[in-house]
Amino acid sequence: MATPITITIGTDGSVSPFGGQLLRDGTDIPPLPEYEEYAEEVPGYAGRYHFGQDPRMREINLALNIIKAEASKASFLRQLAGWLNPANGEMYLINSNVSDKRFYVICTEPPSYKDSYGMLKLSVPLVGRPYYESVALNTLTGAGSINNKGNVSCPCTIVFGPGTNPSVTIGGVTVSYTGTIASGCTVTVDTEKQTAYYTTGAGVVTNVLANVSGGFPWLEPTPNLLTANQSDVETDLTGLAAYNTYPTATTFVRDTATYHSGAASAKATAISDGNNMVIFGSLTSRIPVDPSTSYTFDVYAKATAAAGRKMRVGINFWDAGGGSTEATGSDIAYVSTFTKFTVTGTSAAGSIEAAVKLTLITAVTGEILWWDSAYFYESANIVTTSDTVTITWRDWWI
Repeated sequence: MATPITITIGTDGSVSPFGGQLLRDGTDIPPLPEYEEYAEEVPGYAGRYHFGQDPRMREINLALNIIKAEASKASFLRQLAGWLNPANGEMYLINSNVSDKRFYVICTEPPSYKDSYGMLKLSVPLVGRPYYESVALNTLTGAGSINNKGNVSCPCTIVFGPGTNPSVTIGGVTVSYTGTIASGCTVTVDTEKQTAYYTTGAGVVTNVLANVSGGFPWLEPTPNLLTANQSDVETDLTGLAAYNTYPTATTFVRDTATYHSGAASAKATAISDGNNMVIFGSLTSRIPVDPSTSYTFDVYAKATAAAGRKMRVGINFWDAGGGSTEATGSDIAYVSTFTKFTVTGTSAAGSIEAAVKLTLITAVTGEILWWDSAYFYESANIVTTSDTVTITWRDWWI
């Protein structure tokens, strides 16, 4: 079986691997899937009993113009049939304007086309799962917390091994395997498909669902406590601030030339030597938090700086009297491409509000720090485990 392809819509409307240009007239990527409602009416009684609803598969149609010489049209259409063959399984569809998300799609009907000299007008009907999923695969090995940064619950994959009678608890739901997993072997539990397989070091796979007890946990969404603009800087610098060691201001602009996602990032340039340059999220409008609670801050950042310069992320917590505590990540050598920085900290017993920050340590005049795709959230879905376990998942969005 051939490897399924990834269909990528470029920011300029190009479509790979097909080539050509996406057409607004004929292209339909619905912002929401249709829903199937479950409701009953009782004869002789007014009203309906509503039992909820489920999203249907999302129907997507791509229309595009492809310039092809007459002599190459037939071979291109044969190649297109190979790319879209449903026997190859689900494909990915990625829109470069939201490059961190993708659809699973499959071509359920033959594509149609209109042939004119030097051009094909192509219509590709696709059916996809109702949800977007993150391109990046999230992974946790051992205990900790796992968080779905999407807006609908998502499944996960749990891999045990080696060990005897291992179990893991995720967000209060326990999954256990009864038996011994030998060295070099694993048991994989898929909470979406509700399957469990034992895989030997030689690659022999056996169904062991009968040995698994407990539930099949899904991860509830974990909301971003930063505003959308503080996270991705898509509108302006509202909610953000930058300093060369507080309270000395620095040059601070919205940068549309470089970014991790969306169309902009926040860019700070140092105006003095030897002081920490800090970008704050939510400093002037601090975020309400609960006391004695674990929080995590992620941000994609990069810098232009001298060799040896280091970067750091942190969370400041304040109590009602203005007293503060701070959780900081490790000092990491500066990076020149957008890289994810993370810190997790627990608020003090009296904490009521917080702010998050990114620092370029001992910056000198002219050095630059960028901030994008920031995420501040309450650490959820706490994971406790009795043995070796790795959990993977992709965030889901409607």
